[in-house]
Amino acid sequence: YQIDRIRRQYELFAAALGTEFRLEEYHREAEQAVQELQEVCKGKSFVVGQVVNGNPLEMALALLKMGFEVKSYVNRILPDSEDDLSTEEDYPYIREIGEYNPDLRIYSTLSPTMMNYDGDQDVDISIGTDAAFYYPKSVNVKWNDEIQPFGYRGLKNFANEVAETWKRAAADDAKMNETKE
Repeated sequence: YQIDRIRRQYELFAAALGTEFRLEEYHREAEQAVQELQEVCKGKSFVVGQVVNGNPLEMALALLKMGFEVKSYVNRILPDSEDDLSTEEDYPYIREIGEYNPDLRIYSTLSPTMMNYDGDQDVDISIGTDAAFYYPKSVNVKWNDEIQPFGYRGLKNFANEVAETWKRAAADDAKMNETKE
């Protein structure tokens, strides 16, 4: 979900095949979708859950790099546990997230203390079904379809889905407020 890393992955893949890909159009489409997301959701805060298509830590980092506030991350992390879903591949994301937002909270859904979690943070947008459970007042984007998106198209679809979901929620709120008046 990081456009710079997506470009690099395609470059490495093309080099391994001994060819060159012409992906400028797809890169431009993904950039435009990210720009629209940044406009539509400017100033909004996020939480990313574990149940998403993609690596949720990488997704949280991508949102931070896009300029969004990511308040927390919900995961099945239990240090030194066989149930720990994090891998050595996650640690660079965790380190880089710490550079962008050292206050980002990582919650373990396997911790018994989560039973009484009250979603004490105000979060505008939750990504993942599990994040919606912990932040029921947030606008939720499930982002967990049967087909996992990849590359520029995946980033474009993700950005469009979040922006459209936020627009629909804002329109629904406006209609509710009109009805009350």
